[in-house]
Amino acid sequence: MASAGVDRTVRLFDADTGLERGAPLVAHTDWVTSVAFDRSGRRLASSSRDRTIRIWDVEAGRVAEPALTGHAGAVLDVAFDHTGTRLASASTDETARLWDPATARPIGPVLTGHTGQVIAVAFSPRDDTLATASSDESARLWTVDFRDWVDHGCRIVGRNLSADEWRQYLGDRPYERTCRTWPSGAGAPADAPFSRY
Repeated sequence: MASAGVDRTVRLFDADTGLERGAPLVAHTDWVTSVAFDRSGRRLASSSRDRTIRIWDVEAGRVAEPALTGHAGAVLDVAFDHTGTRLASASTDETARLWDPATARPIGPVLTGHTGQVIAVAFSPRDDTLATASSDESARLWTVDFRDWVDHGCRIVGRNLSADEWRQYLGDRPYERTCRTWPSGAGAPADAPFSRY
């Protein structure tokens, strides 16, 4: 078990005995507002009024660097998806965000639309939907399946990246057609394989 504290610490406890395990985990500079384990129980995410999210190696009692930053207000809640490859956060800045906990980078767009603090986040059992709850007295459901985002982007743009755009954004990675209904972009091989998502 883990607890979030106004003393800026995360504390771990043995679920059987209730005794504290090890020293408090210290990295936040303000109240810790929420904690969430990944499915393996080996990683823990913590959120704070200091506007950051920290990822902890539970066994080693060490924080991963860098912190996940980007919210303009206190981070009130965090939740891992069932695979542990995505983390959702809720903030007083009226947004929710998705993160890659392994790289500390955001995934996709900032989820906006609430008119009050976002106070809770939760993934659906299939991890394709994120639920958010807000002080604006509403809850929202967000499609967070990456393939849906790709399909939506393809409908908006109506084409695949050109070879120059591909190199600009993806470097030396071999060219792939992301949009399945469109041919390869300008200057790219016509027989380029489709991306696998």
